[in-house]
Amino acid sequence: MPDNVEDAGEEDEIETKIEGERVRREWLTPTEAMQYLGVSRATLYSLMDNGLLKFYTIKGVQKRRIRKEDLDALFEEGKTEIEVKSSPKPKRKRKSR
Repeated sequence: MPDNVEDAGEEDEIETKIEGERVRREWLTPTEAMQYLGVSRATLYSLMDNGLLKFYTIKGVQKRRIRKEDLDALFEEGKTEIEVKSSPKPKRKRKSR
């Protein structure tokens, strides 16, 4: 992340320094969003282009911005398959010669 952007830790908010003061940030650039999610640029743009991640543009400028809450909404609880059904494999009979 750029030097002026920090992960605030416990609050789980992105902060930036504006005129020496820390300010919580709701909007992230694509580069910041990539770093926050830990994904590549291609993956981030694929999520946006396929409608899985909302993004907003600044009027008159072709710059995308992403809300942190929309990034957090991408995460879902992982599921572990608990029940694994397996049957013992039948033993092969050896061919006699």
